[in-house]
Amino acid sequence: MTLVKEYDSHCTIYDSEGVAWGFHFVGRKEKYTLFDRLLAEVYNPCREFPVSYSQRSRYEFAELQRAYLDAVAHDDDILTQFVEADELTERIKQCSNFKQLLETWQWMETDKD
Repeated sequence: MTLVKEYDSHCTIYDSEGVAWGFHFVGRKEKYTLFDRLLAEVYNPCREFPVSYSQRSRYEFAELQRAYLDAVAHDDDILTQFVEADELTERIKQCSNFKQLLETWQWMETDKD
């Protein structure tokens, strides 16, 4: 399903050095037929593909912070599985560097009960 939906062409990876990266799965088809798409809905095997990374650009911290906030705003109870969206949003807004965002991520993914 990930390959058919071209997930790799829609993602940005941010590193701690201020570089934004893209990636793509090496060896995947460039275009999928309607049959491929329908088949992926009912038969979705797991296969490994090599990944190739490419540097896109430098980024300012605010870009990463906005991307994180956007992800929370569009979350379907993945990021907010153990925390409330409002509290996570507030913590993200209070961050001023990559390390603080990483600490927020670690706090977010821990079951508090």
